[in-house]
Amino acid sequence: MAAVRAEGHGALFPEMYLFKAKRGGAQFYDRAWRYMVEWITDRMEVKVNDKDKGPDIHSIRALGLSFYEVDGVNEIMRADIMGHARTGTNAKHYSKRIKTEGLEVVLRERLEFIHRYVPTITEQLAPSPIRLLH
Repeated sequence: MAAVRAEGHGALFPEMYLFKAKRGGAQFYDRAWRYMVEWITDRMEVKVNDKDKGPDIHSIRALGLSFYEVDGVNEIMRADIMGHARTGTNAKHYSKRIKTEGLEVVLRERLEFIHRYVPTITEQLAPSPIRLLH
């Protein structure tokens, strides 16, 4: 984030908003989503519906959330990971684990979650310098 600020940007992913015609989700689709689907379909059979429509970002999120539910992942963590609002009185008002147990404990749990559920598909790539777009 410091490198992004040093370049004069305020957004973490400033390239997502380069074009007025394609902003946010449309830019994400064009820059990333179609390549993610290509990677997935190269590795497994992907079913399409009767309108020849395959998976979209929402169906992939639903699949992930379903795995987390089956594995008994805490509902609050599921909401946080999925970027959803917490629901219910306990989750909204009384879950203060960062204050009671510390940020390090909570972040360690989130990191364990990521290691368990998110494959590192780039592990065979050699690191290279980051080149921010102007």
